[in-house]
Amino acid sequence: MLKNLFKIDIWSKDLQIDNKSLITLLDRIQEQHPSVVKSNVSGFQSDFIDTSQPELIPLLNSIDKEVLNYTKTLSLKGPLTCRNVWANINDYKDTNKFHHHPGAVIAGVYYIDVPRYSGDIEFMNPAKNVISYDWNEVIEPNTYTCLYYDMPSVTGRLYLFPGWLEHAVLPNMSHGKRYSLSFNYSL
Repeated sequence: MLKNLFKIDIWSKDLQIDNKSLITLLDRIQEQHPSVVKSNVSGFQSDFIDTSQPELIPLLNSIDKEVLNYTKTLSLKGPLTCRNVWANINDYKDTNKFHHHPGAVIAGVYYIDVPRYSGDIEFMNPAKNVISYDWNEVIEPNTYTCLYYDMPSVTGRLYLFPGWLEHAVLPNMSHGKRYSLSFNYSL
């Protein structure tokens, strides 16, 4: 009998949101504020933004619903609330190195505008070091044994995942801008 242990579920949902108003908001934020440097390697990343801005309300309401569904699926105690949101604008070759979100129970990203070849989100297996050392020659990669797993960045797509899960964003190889919002939920 096979028993699955230590499963990591990523929540994915395509949302129907007015992304044009969000692009305008992110462009305005970029014009008015300097980029912070956290996980981003070049590109623009804002500091935390004011979540009461009218352009954000429909998106944040949709994310709240999905976070509730995700936490119920995972049997997490709640309720969780959105603690912070920030903007990401990535041009050609901009990327985000591996990182996690300390203090966040649930972290996530919403893709506002994603040109083709603009870089997927990549998740790192928490057991990567021991798998790559002990199983390197014997594994046939699948969702349980792969060292990294890429999920496509798609306009209108929301991803939710545990805040402790290491992830990166692959380089934007398009010549268009990739717009996204990232956020953290906690108790």
